[in-house]
Amino acid sequence: LANFIGANLTQGNLTAATLTDAGFRATNLLRANLSQVQAQGINLGEANLERSRCQNADFSQANFGRAKLIEVDLSGAILIETNFSNAILNGAVLSGATLTAAILHGAAMEAADLRDVDLNRAKLNGANLINATLSRASLRGAVVSWTSLKGANLRGANMYRAKLYWSNLSGAILTDAVMLNAKVNEETNFRNSDLTGAIMPDGSTHE
Repeated sequence: LANFIGANLTQGNLTAATLTDAGFRATNLLRANLSQVQAQGINLGEANLERSRCQNADFSQANFGRAKLIEVDLSGAILIETNFSNAILNGAVLSGATLTAAILHGAAMEAADLRDVDLNRAKLNGANLINATLSRASLRGAVVSWTSLKGANLRGANMYRAKLYWSNLSGAILTDAVMLNAKVNEETNFRNSDLTGAIMPDGSTHE
């Protein structure tokens, strides 16, 4: 297996490379190009991928735990069951990405672009999604508890059966969002959020 642990690959070009099961832990990939790579199962824990280009890459079941992914471009990427626990994704672009069953416990995703993403069954416990854009995102069955979505744009998002316990959605845009059968409690905060046309957990439509 290829081993790049701790290496400096700043601005490296790995476009369309096959990196399956390679070791990249704590590697510096600042502004690197990893577009269209096949990188299922690789370990990028604690790596620096700030401003790297990873469009349409396949990182399914990869580990990005505690990685630095500020302003990374993962648009269209396949991230099924990928681990982003405690990773920093502030300002990242993930539009159109597939994050089915991804693990995002404690991830920092402030102002991230998550338009049209598949987050079905993803685990976002304790994640920071303040001012993130999740319009038309699918979060069916996702765990979004103890999560901050303050000021986030969830217009048209599908949160059917999502768990929203202790989540902060204050000031969020939830216009036409679907929350049918979502799990909420008294601490789920919708203060000052726009719920126009939203389907609420009890099946009613908010006016």
